Amino acid sequence: MAARLWTFSGPLLLSGLCGFVLHQADRFFVLGASGTADVGVYGLCYKLGSIGNALVFEAFALIWYPFVFGVREEEHLKRLIRAVLVYFTLVMSVVSLALALFSPELVRVMADASFFDAHRGLPLVAAGYLFWSVYQIVSTVFFVRERTWMVSALVAGAAVLNLALNALLVPRMGWMGAAWATCATFGALAAAAWIVAERAWRVGHETVRVLTPPAVGIALYAASCWIDAPAPVAAMTIKAGLVLALPGILWMSGYLKAEEKDKLRELVRKGRSAAGGRG
Repeated sequence: MAARLWTFSGPLLLSGLCGFVLHQADRFFVLGASGTADVGVYGLCYKLGSIGNALVFEAFALIWYPFVFGVREEEHLKRLIRAVLVYFTLVMSVVSLALALFSPELVRVMADASFFDAHRGLPLVAAGYLFWSVYQIVSTVFFVRERTWMVSALVAGAAVLNLALNALLVPRMGWMGAAWATCATFGALAAAAWIVAERAWRVGHETVRVLTPPAVGIALYAASCWIDAPAPVAAMTIKAGLVLALPGILWMSGYLKAEEKDKLRELVRKGRSAAGGRG
């Protein structure tokens, strides 16, 4: 048993060290290129951009990993991972779009005016952590199949890529180069993990359904950049409408299956009944 435990957990020591590089090394590049002031701006950008990961994924992971280890039937587990990736990507896309659209307001509330530029990179970091959550879900395969060395290999490769991108972009773009490096690295990690996990144990992910919410979110954010609202209240109303448009478009477009819509309606009815009972 001890040998099996070491075989499972030993490789994760390397992934933990590489994870530190992946999440923290960009500050050293920013410090060397621009100084402590830009490190502060980028640090705020990164912290706010990762809110979705902290609020949504980290809470979900406390339930997810203990639960999947208790599922013994392989086909049921595959269906579960497929469904969770679809729904989780949808939720994270909505959260990431909200962070991106409201980034100026968020930075104004959370920091001094001298940090306001942090909002420019926040959408990139938020997108990066959307990709990070995709990586976390697809990499479930490596844990349930006891192939954790694949996790270390992927994270180590991502760490090397991140260092290379930061070395290339930060001297040219300042701390925004670090934001681009974060987004690109996490995107590459998610894609690589998806491919490797499918080869290790074919789950059969619904590729179109997974990619649709991020694609719609990017289109809505791009549209917001062309909208010039005359007043702050109007701007915030438009932004809120764009956030709500993402699930609305998916609901109307047939993205959700009929049984999924029925289940959502049932959950809403139960929620209203519970709220009415408490009232």
